[in-house]
Formats: sequence, C-alpha cells, structure tokens
Amino acid sequence: MAPPLAALYLPPGAPPPGAPPTSLDTGATLASLYWLTQISALAYPGSKAVDPPGTARFPQAKIAFPALALTGLGYLLERRRLARSGS
Repeated sequence: MAPPLAALYLPPGAPPPGAPPTSLDTGATLASLYWLTQISALAYPGSKAVDPPGTARFPQAKIAFPALALTGLGYLLERRRLARSGS
C-alpha cells in the first residue's frame, strides 16, 4: 500500500521547464521496489515461493526479473532522451 501512497505527493501535470525529472525518478523507483520486494521475499527464513502443495521453485522469476529489467531499461532510455532534448 505504501508505493501508491508515496506517489501522491507528485503534483499533476507537466513539470516546469528546467525542473528535474522527479516524476520519472519516482515512478521508476516505485516500480522497481515492487519487483525487488517480490524477488527478495525468498530471502526471509522459512518463506517459499509457492503455496504448500506447489512444487515449483520460483515461478515468479519468469515475470519479476524481466519486468525489473524492463523498468531499468525504460528509465535509462528516457533519461537519455531527456538529456538529448535538453529537458
């Protein structure tokens, strides 16, 4: 529940010219935190990736790792685009 509430401090609309890309940084951070917490859940003692009858080791890996990588890639590409456009 915290990540959606954390995004509420951003004002709606486009930032003024020359303003730092706060919304881009915040959006990428919150999206990454979601996937990082899901991946790190296996580090807790006694935790498992599936319910008791399940036999899979970590089925979420097929979604979590690519989604985290795509979030990082999208962030880097947008930062590069903003740097080139002078925003």
